[in-house]
This record gives sequence, C-alpha cells and structure tokens, in this order.
Amino acid sequence: MKIIIMAVAVFLSAGITLSDVFDFTVTNGAFDFNTPTGQITTNGITMNFAAIVAGDENAKLNAGSGYFGVNASVGTDNASLVDSGQSITISFSSSLYTSIKLQTIAVGAWTDGSDAGYYQIDDGAQISLVKLNNNLDPEIEVLGKTLTFSSTAGNGISFNGITVNAVPEPATLAMMGFAGVLALLIRRMSRA
Repeated sequence: MKIIIMAVAVFLSAGITLSDVFDFTVTNGAFDFNTPTGQITTNGITMNFAAIVAGDENAKLNAGSGYFGVNASVGTDNASLVDSGQSITISFSSSLYTSIKLQTIAVGAWTDGSDAGYYQIDDGAQISLVKLNNNLDPEIEVLGKTLTFSSTAGNGISFNGITVNAVPEPATLAMMGFAGVLALLIRRMSRA
C-alpha cells in the first residue's frame, strides 16, 4: 500500500504533462451551419465560428464536400470557399484543458500563383498561408484566443481543418492518477 501511495505522490509532484492531439477535419455537412455564427464542442474543446465579410452582416458559414467557407449574401460568391476579402474566425475555449496549441491549418482549393491568404491570432501578426497543410513550429497557443483565417486574393480558398494539441488541467490529471491507483487496489484486493 505504501508503494502505491508513493507512486501516486511521485506522479502528481513530478508535474507530468499528458496531452491529447485532436484533428478537426471538415466533413461534408459537419460545419454547414448556414448561419453567420456556429459552435462545435467535441473532446472538451469548444470552437465558436463566425463569418466575416465587410459590409455584409448576413454572410453565412457553410460547407460542401470537405470544404468550409463563407456564403456572402451580396455579389457573386463561391459558397464553399473563403473568397478574397472574406474571413472565418474561430475562438477556442475549454473547461478540461489548460492549454490548446494550434499545430496545423489545412487549406484546400488553392491555386498556386493566384490565391493568397493569412491566419492571425487575436491582433498579432498576419502569417501567410501556403497550399495544403500549414505546420506551425512552434505550435501557437489558442485557448481563450481567436484565430482568423482570411483570403486576400485569387479564386478563393477553403478551410479544411485544424489540428490542436490540448493539455488537460491538473484536476483531470489527478483524477486519472486516482483512477489508476483505484484500479491497482481493486486488482490487488481481488487476488487476496
């Protein structure tokens, strides 16, 4: 019994940080809010989305066949893409995690030489997007922050998904440690 208690104490005092990697990939219809804003909560992470088009308060978020974009209510628009001058914002929150770091941004419908866009965290620097996966090194903290995904030129690009690395809060780690100790105790008592 003393060994088990010591193992738990070492586990909790060592500050062992476990993390979970989540891949939020756009699938047909999953992100098709057809409203100006939308919310998805999965794996303890809540993402709030908003469509941003200058001068168009009725722009809507919508998706089709793996693409996620903005449908403007005025002018010509490719509904499943983020056209030039359009943006999608995503804010991140969680009660289960103390850190959510953005690892990749997946971009689609990209035409080399004509399409351009950027991503931005809160009011930070605008970082140019490239075709396909934008691997972030180092990863960028997004918990409690807003990611803006924008198209600035070309025929439009799509937001195809993101990958995040989430670190559980200490209470969650403590519960996991307690569950492990409890499992060991039950196993030990069943052998006796």
